[in-house]
Amino acid sequence: MVEDTLFDLRIRCLAVRSVLNFLVNPEFGASRLPGAAGPARGIIASLTVIHQSWRSRMFARPSFVVAVAVALGLGAASGGAAAQTTFAAQTGVSSISPCPSFCGGPGSQFGSDFDGGAGFATSQSALSNIDGNGRAEVTLTGPVSLPILRAEAFADPLRSSQLQASATGMQGFYVGAGGLSTYTLELALTGQATGSVRADVLVFRDLDPLSPAQFSSDVGTMEFEVIALSSDLQLVDRATLSLTANGSAQSVPGALDIDALSVGDLFYVWAKLSATGRNGTYGDAFNTLNLSYTDATGLSQLAPVPEPGAWIMFAAGLAMLAARRRSADRSPA
Repeated sequence: MVEDTLFDLRIRCLAVRSVLNFLVNPEFGASRLPGAAGPARGIIASLTVIHQSWRSRMFARPSFVVAVAVALGLGAASGGAAAQTTFAAQTGVSSISPCPSFCGGPGSQFGSDFDGGAGFATSQSALSNIDGNGRAEVTLTGPVSLPILRAEAFADPLRSSQLQASATGMQGFYVGAGGLSTYTLELALTGQATGSVRADVLVFRDLDPLSPAQFSSDVGTMEFEVIALSSDLQLVDRATLSLTANGSAQSVPGALDIDALSVGDLFYVWAKLSATGRNGTYGDAFNTLNLSYTDATGLSQLAPVPEPGAWIMFAAGLAMLAARRRSADRSPA
């Protein structure tokens, strides 16, 4: 009797877990290829539970049927779930002096302020000292949470010094139902400089959404190590924008196309803005490096919803639980 009770409790826990998964995340995702590896792994995990029940000689019990229905429903739905995309926001400001023909050497002075990293949606850094001042900001915002980057660095004209400010952001995008086969990402770098301002933007695919994409704030590391050395990541396109060092206000446009996309595909946008002032010069792009899609229809940080079969099995499992409960209530005490 105790064994029956424990088994029924186990089945109820499976049902509750599956309900909570769907309530907490209504878009409980399928894998990048719905019906393929992700759901298969989930069903296998569920069949393991059933196999344990078989070995416990519980197959003959009516509750085993309920176990099969609930476990398969849970396996098809949760096994295909893909985690939310990796995102990041990181900023840094640093100073160094003296800087005659090169920076550093004996008696050098340094200052720095760093913030953020992977898993941050916003980041801010600021520094002000005898060598100058600078600040940087990143915010993942807008309808699809693209990064907006700001950075400025002013080197004191009375000092032999260098100020650098940088802002880096990364965001992933699933192509959902109704999504497009091609997206155009528009870039706009606005500001002025007598020093330097540079922006780098990378777009890359993630061929295995179940493995989190790695993040680095260095463009060389990101392009030639994280992406190039990974079998899961594939560089789609890149762009570099810069301001002319003439002190005039200017805006530099750019655009990147992400094409040949299908529902369930995952791609990332990585962007870095760097501003440098040295020996009295400055780089001011605090207003700003802006990224936007011409049409963001169907893009989301969550994987597409499961295929109908997963929902049907989930519903069938709950229906059988309800039927069993009603049957038990009608039985004589």
